[in-house]
Amino acid sequence: MKIATGVSPWRNNRQQKIKPSCREWRYKKMRNKTLVKICGICDVPTAVATAEAGADFIGVVFYPDSKRNINRKKAEEIVSAIKKYKTEVVGVFVEQNAKKIAEICQHTGITIAQLHGDSAKNTVSALPENIRKIFVINVGYDENSQHSTSNIKTGKSSFLDRQRDYFLYDGENPGSGRLFNLDRFTTDTKFRFFLSGGLTLENVSRAIAIVAPFAVDVSSGVEKEEGVKDAELIKKFINKVKGT
Repeated sequence: MKIATGVSPWRNNRQQKIKPSCREWRYKKMRNKTLVKICGICDVPTAVATAEAGADFIGVVFYPDSKRNINRKKAEEIVSAIKKYKTEVVGVFVEQNAKKIAEICQHTGITIAQLHGDSAKNTVSALPENIRKIFVINVGYDENSQHSTSNIKTGKSSFLDRQRDYFLYDGENPGSGRLFNLDRFTTDTKFRFFLSGGLTLENVSRAIAIVAPFAVDVSSGVEKEEGVKDAELIKKFINKVKGT
């Protein structure tokens, strides 16, 4: 789903007026409150290291076309290995149906489902209530367009609970490591939301200052090669966001 063209003039003007010094102040104010999700975790040692580094969420991918794809058994091992930490495990589902998503969550102990693609997002109303949802909205990369969520048609998102569920804004090609134009992005959603797509150590501070998300979500930005996480980069990224 792409972001509709259009913009809230008040919000956009406000963003344009944010000077570098003001952005730095806003980042300092927000950083200790912003949560972190490290996505695409594929093994237990990396999951444990990520939890120990202070991640609030880790994402495990159930999508055969992804190099970060894992099976149910591995996901169950990851969930079990980090139970003593406060880190929550998110199942990332692409175009699966409600029955498949519910089965995987029940088998692995995952209680949050991140929904990519129309098929997965159309399952919102059919998923068990004990499964919290992260509803993914894709933002276009067009540098010359204003991107606003004020008029976005989120379809089945009407079945979401603002107290339990979330939105996640990502680029048109999730997992590509490409960042959409934050300066032209606005949102008036009342949902807590994750910001994803192309985040790195170098740009996450600015992203938080501009967008003020509930949480940031990173995958390729903490990898030494595609699909292979770097524990040191993960730790540095988390420390950068949380200001520790």
